[in-house]
Order: sequence, then structure tokens, then C-alpha cells
Amino acid sequence: MQKLLSVTLIAVLCYLHTTAQVDTTAANADTIQSGRHSYFKARLSYLSNSVYNGRKDSLQVPYLTPTLEYFDKSGLFAKASISYLVSNYAQRIDLYQLEAGYQFELLDNFSGSISGSKPFYNSSSVSVRSQTKGELDADFSWTIAHAVSFNGGAGYIFTPGLGDKFFNTGLSHEFVFGKNKQWSIEPAVTANFSTRNYYEQYKNNRRLKTGKIKKRQDSTVINTGNQTVVVTTTITTLNANKLQMLDSEVSLSAYYDAGKWSFFATPTLAIPTNPATYITNITTSRTLANNTITHDSRSETSTEKIGNVFYMEAGVSYRF
Repeated sequence: MQKLLSVTLIAVLCYLHTTAQVDTTAANADTIQSGRHSYFKARLSYLSNSVYNGRKDSLQVPYLTPTLEYFDKSGLFAKASISYLVSNYAQRIDLYQLEAGYQFELLDNFSGSISGSKPFYNSSSVSVRSQTKGELDADFSWTIAHAVSFNGGAGYIFTPGLGDKFFNTGLSHEFVFGKNKQWSIEPAVTANFSTRNYYEQYKNNRRLKTGKIKKRQDSTVINTGNQTVVVTTTITTLNANKLQMLDSEVSLSAYYDAGKWSFFATPTLAIPTNPATYITNITTSRTLANNTITHDSRSETSTEKIGNVFYMEAGVSYRF
């Protein structure tokens, strides 16, 4: 199975290199299909929970996100967004994000994009992506015989430690209806493969956060008068650099195009796979009054608890 996945990834990447890649969502695909002219798009969306590769925090992370986008007739584009956390435990700007890239269409049935993005998370954010520092990716969509679209992509995620490689593949089909073909729905299935160094970084930092604030220290210091005790905890993920299928997703996107205005809603069911195995190392250092230092350590092994996750994104956009 691992050899088959490796061959598939290489084939996809080679095909991308010799042809093209694109953003596979219909909300962005219209930027190519609408013609070769430059325009802005203002967008406001609501995300019920921040979910990535079927993983989420124990606290719900819902976002209200205004986005300003610019699409140049050359195919270049740029986006800037601000995600406001609208939870019951905190209300704040949780994320700023910048993105730029290039999208193009080689054939009537094949389009693609390459892009880079830079997120700026609040230090107290509990999003599973809160420790990512940037991303490079390429995507494509290939419609076969006007029946089904084969979608895929690959990229690299930057983190404070080792980065992550990822790729995804899926199938979708768009149904268009209405008097002026202003309505459309697009069922899709997707499989996501990735390494998970970003998740190890998230786990190590998550224990320092409450959702409202971030603790100032990553160690517990206890001073009893005749000794000082420092307890340090680190979490290591086994095989974090192994490329694995992390989840499959089923979604049903709905769109309404009213000219300059458009509306969309995308409910998604994420089905996570391959739970991670963690080793938690707890080191205790004791400094006595005579400056004698002793160290004790112990390790605990645990398995990630995973389960199906349902979430939704909905919003409105205006093109000008």
C-alpha cells in the first residue's frame, strides 16, 4: 500500500509539473472561468469549527472571517483575511492570513494554481494549525468527459521544527440548474495524506493554553524553601515524519450566483484515520539548598483519540 501511495504521489507531481494545478473549490474556480479581466472580491464567511485532517481541538474554534481578494487578468491573485474567534470562552482576532499565487487554465477541462500563504495566529489560539508558519501548495482540477472532476494537490507546511509534506486527491461533480443556471451543488469525496510534525508542535504548545490565555512558562517551578523543583513535560509523536492518510472527507457544496453577489454553504464530514501514538516525557529536576541537583524522568505512552467530525462553512461574496 505504501509503495502504491508513493507511486501515485510521484505520478501526480510529475503531471502537475508538466501541465497545471488549481484551487479545486468552485468558489475560486469562477475566477478563471469568468474571463480575462481584473477584479476585487470581498467575502464574509462563517466556519463552525477549525478542523484539519480530521483533527480538532477539545474546544470548538468557530471563525467569522472577512476576506479581501484581488484577481488580476494575468492569473496572479492575492488575498488577505482576518479570522475572528466567536466562541463562548473567548472573542478575539485569532488569525491574520496573507496569500498570493498564480492560477491558470490550460484546457477547457484542466486548470491549476500554485500559491503561498503566511498565517499569523494569536499566541493563545488552540486551533490545530496554530503552530504552522507558512504553506506552499499546488492544486489541480481535471474534468473527465464532463462527468466527474479529478482533484488533487500537494504542498509543504512550515512549522517551528520539521516541516510537513502533504498531498490530497478526490472526486467531485458539479450539478448546475435554475433558469439562468445560477444554482449549483457539488458533492465531493477527498482523501488527505500528510506527515504530522505540525500536530506534534500543536500538542506541545496546547498544554500551555486555556483558550483564553497562554501560560508564561512551559515548566512548573515549585519552591519549598529547602529545595526548588522544576517539572518539564515534552510530547513526542512516533513516526511524525511518516506520510500517512490522515482522513477522508465527504462534502456537499451549494452555490447561488446572483451576478456580483454570490452565496455558498459547504457542510463536511471528516473521517479521521491512523491515530497517532504519543510519548509524554516528564522530567523532574530538584535543586537542594547545598546546590546539589538531581534529575528524575518517566515516560507515558498514549494513543490519539479520534472520531468523525462534522463542520460547516457558509458565506457571501461581492465582486467589484
